Amino acid sequence: FFFGLSALHVPKRMQMGRDQSPDRSAGLAKDELSPASDNEAVSEETQRQVVLSIAAYSVLICFVDGLSITCAPFLAASIGIPTSLYAVSIATMPLVRLLATWPTTFTANLHGRTPVLRAATATSMAVVPLMGFSMSLLYFAALKGLMGLGDAAAQVCIPFMLSDVSVPGNRSRTFAVFRVSRCAGQGIGPVTGGFLAAKFGPRAVFFGTAPVLGLAAL
Repeated sequence: FFFGLSALHVPKRMQMGRDQSPDRSAGLAKDELSPASDNEAVSEETQRQVVLSIAAYSVLICFVDGLSITCAPFLAASIGIPTSLYAVSIATMPLVRLLATWPTTFTANLHGRTPVLRAATATSMAVVPLMGFSMSLLYFAALKGLMGLGDAAAQVCIPFMLSDVSVPGNRSRTFAVFRVSRCAGQGIGPVTGGFLAAKFGPRAVFFGTAPVLGLAAL
């Protein structure tokens, strides 16, 4: 449903494929050019900086996600949340992510990708360490929902930013770097989280995500 509505609001110039891109010599205004034509003006140095910055950001964010996924069940068990209710609380994250994708997409188009991505990072910086203070189901579920909000904003903005600086000829390579960085963080996070939770407890792991998220914000 949401994807169908999104298609109705895609600007005309973004609906044009590569073969339909207007000719620069036709005297069209800049805002009428397709993204593929506009992106050809982006230098390779700019592309490299954006791709590497997003890759580093993705590694750190997915690393924190891995820590959270590993430690959340132990934290829930320590405060007496039953398994059935724990499942319900976890479901708040993808539900909020689903509902937030639509407004964050429009916000990123209207106000730019960078402000929305910064807001997503700020949300994660505030929410994930606070998980360590969880003492009730409601508190736990509410923070999971806020994590879904930040995740939705990040997952909307990052592909937009990569598309903005790439062209069809190198887009697969650009996105491959992003995917590899995500997988690296997702692989390292759970292993590290399990080891730290066993040694220091799950609450300490959530508190320890603060400096990692601060580094990602840079």
